[in-house]
Amino acid sequence: MEKFISIFLLAFFTLTETLLAQVNHYEMLVNAEDNWQYITPTSEPAAAWNTLSFDDSAWSTGKGGIGYGDNDDNTVIDKVTSVYMRREFTIKDVADINKAYLCIDYDDAFVAYLNGVKIASSGVTGDTPAFDASGINHEAVMYKGQAPEYYKITEAFLQENLVAGKNVLAVHVLNEGLSSSDMSAIPFLIAGIKSTVINYSSVPAWFEINEVELSSSNLPILIIDTENSQEIPYHEDYDDPKIKANLKVINNPSGLNNVTDAPTDFDGAIGIETRGNYSAQFDQKSLGFETRDALGENLNVSLLGMPAENDWILVNNIYDKTFIRHSLSYFLAQKMGYYAPRNQLCEVVINGDYRGIYLFTEKIKRDKNRVAIANLKETDIAGDELTGGYIFKVDYSDGDDHWVSKIDRSERWIFNDVNFIYHDPKKEDMAPEQATYLKDYVDGFEAVLFGDDFDDLQTGYRSYVNVQSFIDYLLINELSHNIDAYKKSKYYYKDKDSKGGLINSGPVWDYDWAWRNYGSSFMSGSGWAFGYYNDKYVPDLWVNRMMEDPYFKNQIHERYYSLRESIFSEEYIMDYITYVSNYVDEAKDRHFKRWDILGKQMGYPDDSPVGKTYEDEVNNLKNFISKRLPFLDREFEDFYTPGLPPLPTASVSGEYLSVKRVFPNPASDYAYVEDDLPMERIKLYNSVGQLVLDVDVVGAYTVRLDLSPFETGIYLIEVSCHDGTNKRSRLIKK
Repeated sequence: MEKFISIFLLAFFTLTETLLAQVNHYEMLVNAEDNWQYITPTSEPAAAWNTLSFDDSAWSTGKGGIGYGDNDDNTVIDKVTSVYMRREFTIKDVADINKAYLCIDYDDAFVAYLNGVKIASSGVTGDTPAFDASGINHEAVMYKGQAPEYYKITEAFLQENLVAGKNVLAVHVLNEGLSSSDMSAIPFLIAGIKSTVINYSSVPAWFEINEVELSSSNLPILIIDTENSQEIPYHEDYDDPKIKANLKVINNPSGLNNVTDAPTDFDGAIGIETRGNYSAQFDQKSLGFETRDALGENLNVSLLGMPAENDWILVNNIYDKTFIRHSLSYFLAQKMGYYAPRNQLCEVVINGDYRGIYLFTEKIKRDKNRVAIANLKETDIAGDELTGGYIFKVDYSDGDDHWVSKIDRSERWIFNDVNFIYHDPKKEDMAPEQATYLKDYVDGFEAVLFGDDFDDLQTGYRSYVNVQSFIDYLLINELSHNIDAYKKSKYYYKDKDSKGGLINSGPVWDYDWAWRNYGSSFMSGSGWAFGYYNDKYVPDLWVNRMMEDPYFKNQIHERYYSLRESIFSEEYIMDYITYVSNYVDEAKDRHFKRWDILGKQMGYPDDSPVGKTYEDEVNNLKNFISKRLPFLDREFEDFYTPGLPPLPTASVSGEYLSVKRVFPNPASDYAYVEDDLPMERIKLYNSVGQLVLDVDVVGAYTVRLDLSPFETGIYLIEVSCHDGTNKRSRLIKK
């Protein structure tokens, strides 16, 4: 037993020593205000530009920072797409250096190298972006009195890549574009020194390292070690290869987890990358990863009690200092009867560096345990197989992964384009027929929704969508005042016609900016999320149009007040908040020691004072809810229109019902005919009553008609269904 205890203690203290950097003090190896060699390129530099052997004597010399705008640069340059800069420095004793930090203030993006090996990057795609590549918009902050960003470089990396004598720090800073009004490149390299000897320069006043010890937690622990301890890269479109890493998951049944415990759920390979857009500028970054087998292929595993899959996300807690907003929203959506990403708060260590509390959650995708719709194969290009399943969303896009709405919204609300993104499958994984079908379906729906007869109870918008899902999505997002709910990260999904075939609103996602007020126009819990947009992110306004239908608003009214008696009650919501705040009581102190964000505004301001303590932040959340519910109680009363007759199930014209969907309409070369009953025969008549097409369709729910042989004009579609029902619809050939 004594031998076992000795071995255990040796292992414990060995790991603890690894996690806790043994640093006596810090010194600056490279100062941004030193003289740097730099160029503003008009072509690609030599491949070895970032190595020590490269001759930079032909480059210009100037003090850093280098850039223009904001009056924060010592060397001012003309407007350019990027700048390359190098600074040589001398190391006396590599063994005396325990770790290092690249501290960099930049506008807009960068990639940095130590002796030719990448050490950090932000806002760029790939390890070696082109000289004229564009970075993602990011503002420098030192001119405002804030500290630059920190990127840790591990001792293992330094021992392998740093040398005694001359070394070189090389940085490529990229602009968002030539039209940008500012650009900055202000890098520092600061090292942790083991000895008491002073060999280099003193550190700036703003430099501060919050070393945090993680030995045990009541939260699950995730330990991630990247290959060669490299920084986790950011990929703008998430399509570039993830870097290799190893993941250990410790989640003991007892609820007490130690970093020295054997992994419980997983100990193996992953591919990992940084996620997010605006949030990618913060030090605690959201991460996406996939679990892999020994050959690097996707491996489905169950993590933290969730159904087996291979795609997972770690969401940061920069905007949400309560650790509650995401999980509360998903919890309520699940209680309303919908799939919402399963999730679990956890603590994360990356390359020996404690990174704080994350929300571990499922990625939204087609799966029997996630969005349970058909798994569309690339060969499914006709009939019912073509009609599902699809996940798409409203979001920003700069690539060819989307289509743009045809609806001109300027007469009703706004004039900006609305992007519909192919999410799962992605466009590059689709057959052309599938991408066209989904686009035509949504375009056809929008034509009906924004048309004169949009509220027809048989052929209007209800024939395309699961109305209840739109009502419930609206309610959870109005309760939380989620201003992102309709304009970005807004998901929809559609299954095969034989399984319903309607557009569903959801799943819910992205609530770090929810459950709060926004500026002077939305005070004391007031204001609508469905009316909020800005120039960059534009909502599709589908629910806005639906609310012009009094039946839809009556259904909202009925559903809201029903939920207020149960899961939307103040007591129910407050109990959940209390539970989570107690759950993170110990871990929160480590998190806020690592990330000094309490008392600071992080993101869009609300009208509540910034909490100086965790308890302040939780109270702000509770106070918002206490004000939001009375506002909604008052406002939803006005949604009710008394005296409406019961909502009929179908509208009848003579002996015929209407075909459920015909799109595109007007059509050119083809049109889809869809119904919720199996169809047996379709006939097409021209405007003078002549039969021009007669086809057997053998129980199909979806049929694609070839209209190319026919002249422009108005046609009548007649459908005979499997149960003997006859249906009709009008089609315009343009």
